[in-house]
Amino acid sequence: MIRRFHDSADGGFFYTSHDHESVIARQKDIQDNATPSGNSMAAWALLRLGYLLGRADWEDLARDTLERMSQFASQYPSAAGQMLLAVDFQLGPVQEIVLVEGENADDNRAVRKLLLDRFAPNTLLLIRPSHLTDESLPDSLKKWFQGKSGRNNQPTAYFCQRGSCGLPAVGLQAIQTRLAQ
Repeated sequence: MIRRFHDSADGGFFYTSHDHESVIARQKDIQDNATPSGNSMAAWALLRLGYLLGRADWEDLARDTLERMSQFASQYPSAAGQMLLAVDFQLGPVQEIVLVEGENADDNRAVRKLLLDRFAPNTLLLIRPSHLTDESLPDSLKKWFQGKSGRNNQPTAYFCQRGSCGLPAVGLQAIQTRLAQ
């Protein structure tokens, strides 16, 4: 995305890639409609991926994109919904939920549904299937799962901010209670 769509001269992201067929002018989509704009989604994705993977360069690029669109957002906030979600994520706080699945597939499904069906744009949800060992995790994700294990063969959720976690919630009921707080 960065290599093909980013405007290195003036910032932001073009609607068409650099290797797209010739057009009169390469546009930059900034208005969020029923479909979010390319710039809003690029900033949102770069912020989340940068945070998740420790890529400050991606977060910087997202912040630059948001700054360049800020005047539009301040004048037309109703046309900048996704952009404002990205700004809100940038300002934080971000809640990190690390879910270590248990042995029962139905319980795991119920907990995933509970976590995924709610609107929580400032939440990063990381799910570790019970069969994955520390050694089989990608290096870029190990820091999120290190020291976190399932308890009593049940889905276990760790609620964290900036990598600092409290006691885990074990089982569907405990996770529901924690989310309600």
